[in-house]
Amino acid sequence: MMTTLILIVATAAAWLLATIWRRARHVPKVNIEYFAFEGDNSAARYIAEAGSLLARGYEKYTKDGQPFAIRNASDPRRPVAILPLRYLEEVKNAPQSKLSFPLFMEKASVIKDICGPEMTEEAQTIARMDLNKALNKLIQPMQEMVAKAYDKEMPPCPDWTLINPRQLIAQSFARIATRVLVGPELCEGRWLTLSRDYINSVIKAPGVVRHKYPHWLRWVAKYIEPSVHAVLKYRREGAELLRPVLEARIAELDDTAPQTGGEKERHERQHEDAIQWLLEEFRARGKKLTPDALAQNIYVIMTAAIDSTSSTALWMLFDLLDHPDAMAEIREEILRVSGRAADFVWTRHALGELRVLDSFMRESLRVHSFTQITIERMAAEPFTFKDGLHIPKFSQLAFPRYPYGMDAGVNPDPKTFDYKRHLKKRTGADAAKFHFASVSEDTLAWGTGMHACPGRFLAQEALKLIFLRLVSRYDIKHDGEKRPGPDRMMGLFMGPDASANILVKEVASST
Repeated sequence: MMTTLILIVATAAAWLLATIWRRARHVPKVNIEYFAFEGDNSAARYIAEAGSLLARGYEKYTKDGQPFAIRNASDPRRPVAILPLRYLEEVKNAPQSKLSFPLFMEKASVIKDICGPEMTEEAQTIARMDLNKALNKLIQPMQEMVAKAYDKEMPPCPDWTLINPRQLIAQSFARIATRVLVGPELCEGRWLTLSRDYINSVIKAPGVVRHKYPHWLRWVAKYIEPSVHAVLKYRREGAELLRPVLEARIAELDDTAPQTGGEKERHERQHEDAIQWLLEEFRARGKKLTPDALAQNIYVIMTAAIDSTSSTALWMLFDLLDHPDAMAEIREEILRVSGRAADFVWTRHALGELRVLDSFMRESLRVHSFTQITIERMAAEPFTFKDGLHIPKFSQLAFPRYPYGMDAGVNPDPKTFDYKRHLKKRTGADAAKFHFASVSEDTLAWGTGMHACPGRFLAQEALKLIFLRLVSRYDIKHDGEKRPGPDRMMGLFMGPDASANILVKEVASST
């Protein structure tokens, strides 16, 4: 009996090893030019210099309309295809069953392997449909959240005072995101710190898992890896905080059902936040929203909102300090639109009147890039473009975001920071284009098609609220002892120098 059991176990182990070996050896690759470093092609070099390799590939191939491939940090066995813009429409219009953004997210991240599903289809839907529509009602509470962040993080500064702006910016975005996502019930108290704890842990855990566990063994990390245990712990705590709010919202919808014949129409909502949007979307699909699913969806949206937008804001602040002429004009614009009223209540329409600030923000977004590639997709099945370019199943493709924005053929004199560059374009038939959150032909920053960044309008209004308060109420300048250092490079990701301090001083009169 024991001999038979040993034989069965050995056979199963041999089959498993053979399967893993076959999968590791037989990986079809994109049949295009592979562009690599000369000499040292180690993973460490890609972490430090992948951006320069992408830029050289753009000059050599993309500008001539040719694709190329580079090392894929998520799966070195399958290089990522970098495509020129002539493929953009086909990628944009390809169905998800062929070129998939969710599949890319699933395969590029280890989070699903170690923590379960990231963002459900319902969350993607409400991010596209509900968030932008709700902003008209959310600007005032967002303004209040910014004021609370400044009250807490900004010290009294009648004279020049040294501060690190990273905390002020991060707290401002955290409070805005908390109010928008979990509503007034939870926007104060433990959720604010809990969401930050979750974000820190979920940023750390994937790197730990990739380093310590081979691809085929990552599923065990959720059972034995402390960094993964931290993610799951914060997720459980978030679910428990959300539970009473979710139950109360469910009861409200149930109470209205007999009178309305169903749930309230969206324009009649009593609550505008992601808890309500997700609850209604789940119910519309005949599904039950659990506290755990609610917590995970909100956490994922919050992670995307706070981390990348905080980096973008820090870059914008440094650009503002480097261009005092822009700062002076933006301050005057803010004072003009607000009528110099100290208690002015901003609306979305009023924020839209800050056109110089908007153009400045878009220019800063052009010259800095949290990620240097965009519009990432994965082939859910073998895919062939009209010109014959073949993409094998599970191969990743993307477009070059940062090199495109710095291309003189796209943006003339690209190395010059022209804070009115995009304002000058907003004339005639293009008057409604080229604002910060626009998806237009001069930038790939926001992606394209149905997966264009759904949070870009929230980022636009949040950034304006943060900067209008800073510029109108404070004089600001670089720390004379230490200016910001070079950007941090991590593969095809970049980040500003978060250690840099600035000097601030309250202005004599303010709005």
